[in-house]
Amino acid sequence: MKKLFIYIAALLWGTVLFGQNDSYYSLLNPSSTSFITDLQTRIRSPYTKISYDNFDETNVANFASRDTTGGQRVVTCVYSGQNYVYSTPFAWGEFSREHTWCHSWMPTYPSKTGDEYSDQHHLFPTNQNNANGVRNNHPLGEVTTITSSYLSCLYGKNSSNQNVFEPKEGHKGDAARALLYMCVKYNGIRGDWSFNTLNTSKLPSLGEAPQDLNQLIAWHLADPPDKWEVERNDYIESIQKNRNPFVDHPEYVNYINFNDVTKQSPSYSTEPTNFVTNLSATLNSNIITLSWTDALEGSQAPSQYLIIAYDKDTYFIPVDGSTYTQDTDLSDGKAVVYVNYSDPNTYEFSGINPAKYYYFTVYSCNGTGTSINYKIGGSTPQANTILPVVEPSNYPTSLTTSNPHYTGFTVNWVDATGTNLPDGYLILVNKNTDDFINPTDGVTYYDSLNTTDGVVIKHVSYSDINYYTINGLTENTNYTVKVFSYAGSGSLINYKTDGTAPTASATTLSIPEPSNFPTNPVISEITATSFKVTWDEATGTTLPDGYWILINTTGTFTDPTDGAASEDDTDLDDGSGTVHVTFSDVNNYTFTGLISSTTYYVKIYTYCGDNFRRNYKTDGTPPTANALTLPIATYTISLLDDFNKANSNDLGNTSFGFAWNTIQRSSNSISINANKNLELTTNGIKGKEVAYVNLSNIDNYPIKLMQAQKVVTWAFNMRYNESDPSGFDSNNYGIAFILGASVADTSSGEGYAVVYGNSNSKDSLRLVKYNGGLNLNSNLTKIIADNVDVNTDYVSVKVIYNPSNYTWQFYAAYGQSTFPHPDPRQTYRLVGTAIDVTYADVNLPYLMAFFNHASNTTRKLIFDDIYVSNPENMLPVELHSFGAIRNNDKVILNWQTDTEINNLGFEIQKQNGDTWEKVGFVNGKGNSNVKNEYSFTDINKSIEKTAYRLKQIDTDGHFSFSEIVYSEGFLINLDYKLYQNYPNPFNPSTTIKYQIPNDGLVTIKLYDILGNEIKTLVKEQKTKGQYTYKFESTNLAAGVYIYSLESGYFSESKKMIVLK
Repeated sequence: MKKLFIYIAALLWGTVLFGQNDSYYSLLNPSSTSFITDLQTRIRSPYTKISYDNFDETNVANFASRDTTGGQRVVTCVYSGQNYVYSTPFAWGEFSREHTWCHSWMPTYPSKTGDEYSDQHHLFPTNQNNANGVRNNHPLGEVTTITSSYLSCLYGKNSSNQNVFEPKEGHKGDAARALLYMCVKYNGIRGDWSFNTLNTSKLPSLGEAPQDLNQLIAWHLADPPDKWEVERNDYIESIQKNRNPFVDHPEYVNYINFNDVTKQSPSYSTEPTNFVTNLSATLNSNIITLSWTDALEGSQAPSQYLIIAYDKDTYFIPVDGSTYTQDTDLSDGKAVVYVNYSDPNTYEFSGINPAKYYYFTVYSCNGTGTSINYKIGGSTPQANTILPVVEPSNYPTSLTTSNPHYTGFTVNWVDATGTNLPDGYLILVNKNTDDFINPTDGVTYYDSLNTTDGVVIKHVSYSDINYYTINGLTENTNYTVKVFSYAGSGSLINYKTDGTAPTASATTLSIPEPSNFPTNPVISEITATSFKVTWDEATGTTLPDGYWILINTTGTFTDPTDGAASEDDTDLDDGSGTVHVTFSDVNNYTFTGLISSTTYYVKIYTYCGDNFRRNYKTDGTPPTANALTLPIATYTISLLDDFNKANSNDLGNTSFGFAWNTIQRSSNSISINANKNLELTTNGIKGKEVAYVNLSNIDNYPIKLMQAQKVVTWAFNMRYNESDPSGFDSNNYGIAFILGASVADTSSGEGYAVVYGNSNSKDSLRLVKYNGGLNLNSNLTKIIADNVDVNTDYVSVKVIYNPSNYTWQFYAAYGQSTFPHPDPRQTYRLVGTAIDVTYADVNLPYLMAFFNHASNTTRKLIFDDIYVSNPENMLPVELHSFGAIRNNDKVILNWQTDTEINNLGFEIQKQNGDTWEKVGFVNGKGNSNVKNEYSFTDINKSIEKTAYRLKQIDTDGHFSFSEIVYSEGFLINLDYKLYQNYPNPFNPSTTIKYQIPNDGLVTIKLYDILGNEIKTLVKEQKTKGQYTYKFESTNLAAGVYIYSLESGYFSESKKMIVLK
């Protein structure tokens, strides 16, 4: 089969030859009995495996991302059509890599090491929560009853009442061909990939309906391969070295029974030998006439030609046995026409639109109906045609100016009329001159509102508005305006320049200086992070247009300079800021985001003018004020329940004295087990198990987070005894600890939760918000997600919400044979931070332990050691981290605090037998709302592990103890070893520990994830022993990095993760 592309240019055309990749398939004959084996050999070798983790650096960076007219680069979700702004390095989070052939469908599941897991022919970028996560393990199909939707993708029931996922129209054929490719390529070498085995074994084991093969083939025929899919095939071949044959030769699908991957023998007419020659076009008014010389008969003459026309640069490849509906109307941007071989060698297209490129594809074909055979492949000529743009008949009329002000005025007009209406107007403005140069056809003059050169250029759409306000001009200056009509855009734009274009003029006003400053500035409503500034309005002959308020922590200010206005700076992290307030609007302003226990100074200036030019009053003495912010405090985190009660089905009361409530499917599916844990079990019944308490029973508990006066914290331990829970849809297994819910029911309402259970291949913990209950995965929106597969680990979790900056902090630890932190308040591994206030102003009184499950009788979920913030008590010092590192005969103790109130300092204690002895003291910071780092070094030559703790002492003598940390014993006989950095992930610093058994040169280097060297951290002679290196991530972007140790013949590398 042969395809011919014709791009015809009006008045001038040429032919450019484009070749399809025929050599790749030159040894294949679909009629041969060995066709399937030959095809498998062809697509299996050569083949270069590209890492799954490198999909973003390869496919996304070089093909899937594309430029848009808005100047942004985007990646499109192939399921929904959502465009996601692309930036480097591309971060997976909102988007993910979708396996069209689901990982759980693969015979090799759960392995991720085989070629099939990372094969790019079935990997596509998709929205994680709303597309990939909703698709889950479901088969693809046509939805007739919608359960949920996101943009252009659907999830719901098909006509057989089975759960299916339906992608957007333009991806259905692509998805079908990706699945058919995977079936053929991997069948027999990576297990049984036939659709019979998939539908009778694999999918039933997942509780899923069969994948309808007939539906896939129907999509393949209805949505045949197009230019984008062919170019994607080209790109993947350039890196992976193989192609998807069903894209290049869609007729191959007809020769294979994918149910058992055996040969079929369809019957078609003989394929034509040649395609047309001497293809040309003429343009007459609104008609394009296509003409050609008939294809040479050769061994088989065509019986007809298929002509496909588009008003965009694309085409599709027809499939043998398929005929396409005749569509002669090109006004909608597409036409499909069959022309008999015996008919005249011309065809006229009408209904074309001005300022459009048109693209044509011509195929030779033989036969009709289900026996039709198209010629595909070979070198094919291409050209294009442009329908010229007609110049507008007239200019706009009644051009005037109005509303002059300091830095601008308004231009008004009456729209142009006539036979050929304009698409828009080009407005030109000159300062002190009426000398204009006429615009040139085919040249786009981009909007230029930078008026320093006295010239303004602005495009306004016809009939959109008939006025435009120009700003940013110079005060007390004369300007002339001229307006041209135009039609078309880009290289086709056509300006009207004959006759006389209308002009008008205007003079901007002078900007006076205000007579006076405001008076009596007062600072009130002072908190740890905010205060309010009020003043009496300025008076006098010339009133100001506004106030410019400066704030800093030094009390030293620089007077403003007349001229362009500066932007507001409300980010006070650097200790200073500015804000503008309109005169007579309000006489106060509240500054937020301040640092606690800090003195701030405020100074207020007046000005006349607008956002483009201002005249500040600087003579005299502007009024000032200052205030000291309050110290910040946080709630203590008190034990809600550790379930240290008798083994019972009655959960009893919390330590605060109020009762647990339950919603359970059987009388004993929620209980306190023999290990004194809260246990939720399936108990052989499908459903949901919920244990909940009403936190509004705690006096002054901030059930509305927006009203919290201090940091709110939750902490808990949990474990699920099975790996890979799939979430919260029906027949899924999903686990949630709900921090705050609006209703005591998981099937409705909104709230925040820590969840485990995801349709993705990696089941990590996530901090989420939800709306509509927790009965569907699609109701969840990620706030922060970890990147570690929890499996059946014991997990310690801590979540912190800071109402002063609306920031969430998510901490989690796992990987041990018991809970990593018996007291989960001491969970110091930071997963990430994020800002979210979606439900911060909603009452969220309910805390819940929740288990969504099918009927498997072996699954259970446990919770223990639940802590919540207690507003009745204050925590003077919040410890962020505490660790011990051995360095030869020294133990280095490092710790950090998040907040401190009346902190005298820390007594360092070391365990000696059954007693604790003081080994040092480090002074505290008193009152602080910023992170502080401390360190202490203890000389310790013990070969045994040593326990350390901190005794934090307040200025009033009260004290509390930290968790216990341990140092390794002093080692005499060492091996080479590079330890994992701690903490990890980290921001901004971490510690790298290593040991060497011999004296020698030690080199530690840092690399990016692609292996590019970034810097040398250590390069020096060392004596044998253990060492530490404190690494600062300054100037590094967030991401994964490699650090490598070399000494003697030893070399070892490890990964570290930088957070920002």
